[in-house]
Amino acid sequence: MKVYYIDKDGRFAGEGESAELPSNATNQKPNTQNDVWNAKKQEWITPKEPQKTKEELKKEKLKELNKQRQAELDIAKVSYKNNLYDADEVSQSRMARALLALGEDDKQFWITADDKMVELTKADFREILRLAGVNQTRIWVKYAKLKAEVENE
Repeated sequence: MKVYYIDKDGRFAGEGESAELPSNATNQKPNTQNDVWNAKKQEWITPKEPQKTKEELKKEKLKELNKQRQAELDIAKVSYKNNLYDADEVSQSRMARALLALGEDDKQFWITADDKMVELTKADFREILRLAGVNQTRIWVKYAKLKAEVENE
C-alpha cells in the first residue's frame, strides 16, 4: 500500500510503499508538501502562510517601485530634431564627455537610439542633455509621488 511518512515534527516527510502501515506514516495523502499531521484528528493540516505586517508590505511595494523606476530610467529616450536618443544615465554621461571635449565650432558623429549616424554640435549635445534631464526628473517625480502614496497608506 502507498504510505505517507511523518517526520518527528509532524511534517510530511515523503511517500513510499509498505505492506503494513508504519507508526510514523499514514495512508492519507497530504494536500501539499508543507502539510503537518494532526495526530488527534488523524488528518493533514495545511499551514497558512504567515501574514505580512503592514510595514513589510510597504517595504515590498517601495522596493518594487524602485525597481520599476530604475527600469524606466534604464530605457529612457528623448526626441530631438526627428531623431531618438538614449537618455539613460550612462548615455547622458557619454554625451556630457563629448560636450566637454568639443570646441565651439566642432561637430561629432553620434549614433542615435535607432542606430542612425548623425553629426552633432555642442549646442545639440546641450539640448539633448537638457531634454534627458527633464525626462529623468519627470520619472523621479512620478515615482516619488507613487512612493509617498504607499508611505501614507
